[in-house]
Amino acid sequence: MSMMGLKSWIPSIIVVLGWAIVYQIQALQVRRKILREEIEKTRDVIIELGKTAARFHMNPYSVEDHMSITSLLTDIERRYSMFPKIAKARRRFLPNAVEVGKIEVDPKHLVGLRQAITGTHFDDSAALALPHSDSQFKDISSATRQMILVIDGVFVAALD
Repeated sequence: MSMMGLKSWIPSIIVVLGWAIVYQIQALQVRRKILREEIEKTRDVIIELGKTAARFHMNPYSVEDHMSITSLLTDIERRYSMFPKIAKARRRFLPNAVEVGKIEVDPKHLVGLRQAITGTHFDDSAALALPHSDSQFKDISSATRQMILVIDGVFVAALD
């Protein structure tokens, strides 16, 4: 192939390479957007969990609220375990949408929230409602706030 023939292919090669680069950048942006949306949904579920837990402990035992709390705790764990999977690039040579270490949630925060919610009479269907001044409400509120702060930190990392 002559030098003139090679020069005629250069624009086509540049266009294809440019398209591939733009496509990969767009894929990273989409992953970041999906990650932020999932983080926001997780935050909403945590808030809902805090409200449901307070209602559960303020009223006589409710099977519906008990099941809802259990389901919400499982949903939160499932959601935050997906963060690294969403951020990770499918191919090794491509960068991740977000540094995986920055968006991993330490399970101790969910354990703390679970312990605050299930502390006294969670599985006791004969238990009476707790008085509003009970320390468990403070524990639930504190653990919920802590979990939200952790998720907010993950959200900020997903913005970078």
